[in-house]
Amino acid sequence: SAIYIPSYVHQENPPALLENLREQYPAFHDLPWQREGITLLGCPTGTDEFVHRSLTQVCERIEQRASQFANVDDGLIHLQLLKFSVNSMLPYFLRTASPEHTGPHAKKIDNSLWKAFLDHVHVPEEEREQPDLSSVFADAHCQFTLPISEGGFGITPNECVAFTAYYAGTSRALRFASTIQFAPITEYLASLAFRSHPLCVAYTKVRQDIIGW
Repeated sequence: SAIYIPSYVHQENPPALLENLREQYPAFHDLPWQREGITLLGCPTGTDEFVHRSLTQVCERIEQRASQFANVDDGLIHLQLLKFSVNSMLPYFLRTASPEHTGPHAKKIDNSLWKAFLDHVHVPEEEREQPDLSSVFADAHCQFTLPISEGGFGITPNECVAFTAYYAGTSRALRFASTIQFAPITEYLASLAFRSHPLCVAYTKVRQDIIGW
């Protein structure tokens, strides 16, 4: 457990508000103050730098798992492990941070999965960079990411999931918040300050992007 107060991210020492809370509530006395952010149910919440560091660690664990499956000889089993184990790890984190933050990490994992697949089928590194084979690899990558019903391998790109995951997760949270009959919350949700909050700005942008598709 820890305490995170977004209003004090630029303050080096614990704020007076926190000291007052610790005096008023003894249970707070031993809780550390996390200036940059905290992790809730595995998902980072805090400054852009904190979220980026946390997602970088998540991606490193995902890539490590993918490398552990490299020794699987059976191609079908290897593909199923990539699809249902490796590729299913990042979407959990895509719900709680805007695509602006998660997009680069999602793209990195997508590239890692494609590389893991090419490595497993023994495609030489030098052939992947040949200009005259670019269209061949583009078609192969398309089939790799298409749904099985469309003749693909069903490895859904995390970069595509980032937008819908964040929109769905935030929509559900906002609907829940709107049901809470507590004046400070309802007044804040209706305020201009809330509409200007980075969460709402990112939510509005994602909604417009999805509609634009």
